[in-house]
Amino acid sequence: MEGKRLIIVLPSMMMIVVLLCTIFEGSLATSSIVFSLSGNAYPKGAYFVDIHIGDQAEPFELHVDTGSSLTWVKCVEPFENYAQPQEGLYKPPKHSIVQCQDPLCAVVQGKKYNCENTTNRCDYIFEYDDGSLAHGYLVNDHFHLRLFNGSIIRSLLVFGCGYKQTGAFDGAGIFGLSRGPLGFSSQIHSQGLTQQVTSHCLSSRGGGFLFIGDDLVPPSGISWTPITSTSNHGQDYGSGPVELLFNGSSTQVRGLQFIFDSGSDLSYLNHPPYQDTLDWISDALKRTPLIRTQPMGIFPICWKHNKSPIRSFDDVKNYFKSLTLNFTNVPNVKLNLPVHAYLIRVGVNVCLAILDCGQVDVENPNVIGVFSMQDKLMIYDNVNHRIGWASSNCNMPAWR
Repeated sequence: MEGKRLIIVLPSMMMIVVLLCTIFEGSLATSSIVFSLSGNAYPKGAYFVDIHIGDQAEPFELHVDTGSSLTWVKCVEPFENYAQPQEGLYKPPKHSIVQCQDPLCAVVQGKKYNCENTTNRCDYIFEYDDGSLAHGYLVNDHFHLRLFNGSIIRSLLVFGCGYKQTGAFDGAGIFGLSRGPLGFSSQIHSQGLTQQVTSHCLSSRGGGFLFIGDDLVPPSGISWTPITSTSNHGQDYGSGPVELLFNGSSTQVRGLQFIFDSGSDLSYLNHPPYQDTLDWISDALKRTPLIRTQPMGIFPICWKHNKSPIRSFDDVKNYFKSLTLNFTNVPNVKLNLPVHAYLIRVGVNVCLAILDCGQVDVENPNVIGVFSMQDKLMIYDNVNHRIGWASSNCNMPAWR
């Protein structure tokens, strides 16, 4: 990020714990909810938070996803299966089912809303961009949450009991942080507990932290751009228009809209700007010791050194140039992607960590995923309708 800001190092997340804390039910003075994170961008491809649910405050490791409108947890279905409990699955109490007549059911079902019997449970099916499916129904239960001031609250929230998944879903479910009314931040804000601000800091060394509320938002040093997304019923964190810069210079590739999605491990570009980006990189690598090599797993574009193995980014940083997103609707607001934010080291080679959306029919073809958001404090401010970022040491939270 351009410029610097004062960072005061706080104790580790575990040391934030106040041994004598008070449990609240209902509203209290506004504060922030703080979580520590596990996971990494590679090889896990996801960051996780432990959420404690139910009377026993059972922990569930959920994938942090700013692109998902609903939190859901893998669960037991139907209730008769309780006689044969399955380890790691949520077991919803019988009184927890959200009925079809609930207004939130229309939100989760969208155009497919069908409520012939108002007392039926509210079923849903989510299809993700990679083709995976999540089947479930809405329930409500208590989430046990720690505020930054040390207090513990029990908040009754609506989320999904996910009884069937098709595709790859790591962890115990999804922690939905989109802007929609079912998003975790939206529900917490509606109860008067926090401001509707979500922020995460994802460390390239693994782990990081997440907070809901505005207590930890630095008063300065943040680059801000307006939220302009109208896709996904306005629930995405999208912004633009963007011009791509290569090595700090204009490329004339302009007018792009981007979605910031912590549920996506990699970043994506629609085919024309993707091909342009690949051409710029290829031209810059001419007359260097780096040459194209075979694809590595999910990465189709990779390079190797023609004489020696690549052991670190220091071996290649002089050959690759920076990519920059220049937000043209705001003066001097840029998101810089240095080499380690768009390349990944696989074995002794490096690969492009940006994929081509090609002709895939997705609503948001340009995506900034977690790989390009590492070592940045990312702030999704729904109060002022803006997205912000600043370079940060994501091992510790920053305080004003």
